[in-house]
Amino acid sequence: MSESKGTESKWTAGPDFHLPDRVTSWLRRDPYDQLDLARKITSMAIASRVTNLESEIGRLRQKLNDKDRFILDLEDKVISSKRGSKSWLQSALILFFSGSMDGRGSNGHGI
Repeated sequence: MSESKGTESKWTAGPDFHLPDRVTSWLRRDPYDQLDLARKITSMAIASRVTNLESEIGRLRQKLNDKDRFILDLEDKVISSKRGSKSWLQSALILFFSGSMDGRGSNGHGI
């Protein structure tokens, strides 16, 4: 059963497959050759998908790193804001109590 490995358009894939003639025209008749071709096509499809997923992973990691940096910046701002508020409150309390201790009251006019 020696057949050419190329263009035999008389061969059909069967009634259930609905393959276009241009596909069946170059499809090999030997089932093992067909399986080998299918394996190669599948390998290419998987490799392409893996490459796309790896690219997506890289983009998602970059977005995650950006968000982590943003969170750290916000945490730093909260911490510095708390420090600033605490020191402002301490200064205000010191001024308030130092003013009331010398008899002038909280507004500095003795009221």
